[in-house]
Amino acid sequence: MFTIRQILRLYASGKGTKSISQSTGIARNTIKKYLYRYVLSEKTIEQIEAMSDAQMSRLFLIKEPIVVFNRRQADLEPLLPLLANMLKKRGVTKGKVYEFYLTQCTDGYKSSSFLDKLNQYMQQGKPSLKMAHKAGDKMFVDFTGQKLHLVDAQTGEISELEVFVAILGCSQLEGSPF
Repeated sequence: MFTIRQILRLYASGKGTKSISQSTGIARNTIKKYLYRYVLSEKTIEQIEAMSDAQMSRLFLIKEPIVVFNRRQADLEPLLPLLANMLKKRGVTKGKVYEFYLTQCTDGYKSSSFLDKLNQYMQQGKPSLKMAHKAGDKMFVDFTGQKLHLVDAQTGEISELEVFVAILGCSQLEGSPF
C-alpha cells in the first residue's frame, strides 16, 4: 500500500506516468491501472491517505472488472430499433439516419462510431445461408426493386426499366443488362 500511496502522491504533485515509473520502478501500465481506479473512485488524495490498508486494497487490488457508465451508449441503445426501421424505408440512407440521430443526441457519437454501432445492431440475429454448388453451374439473379426511367430524346416519352444483377456462383463474374 505504501507504493500505491507514493504513486498517488507523485501524481498529485503533477508527475506523469513515465516519471512515476522511473522513480518507483513500477511498470507504466500498472501505474495507469492504479490512477484509473483512483480517478473512478472520485476521492481526494487526503481521503485516500486517511484510508486503512484494507480499504485501499479493496479499492486498488481487487480484480473486479471496472464498469464505466457510457452516456453515449445509453442514449443510443433505445434509438437503435427506430433507426434500423428507418433504414427499411425507400430512399433513406445511413447518412440521413445519422443526421436524425444527431438531432436526438447532440453530443452523440461521431459518424464512424455511430455506423459501427448501428451495423452491429442490424447484424444481430441475422441468419446467413451457405449454398453449396459447382462453380459457374447456377446464375443468381436479383432485381433492384426501384425502376429506372429512360427518356426518349426525340419524343420525350418516359419508359420505366427493370434493373437486375446476376452473378455466376463461385465465378466472381457479374452481369448486368447495360
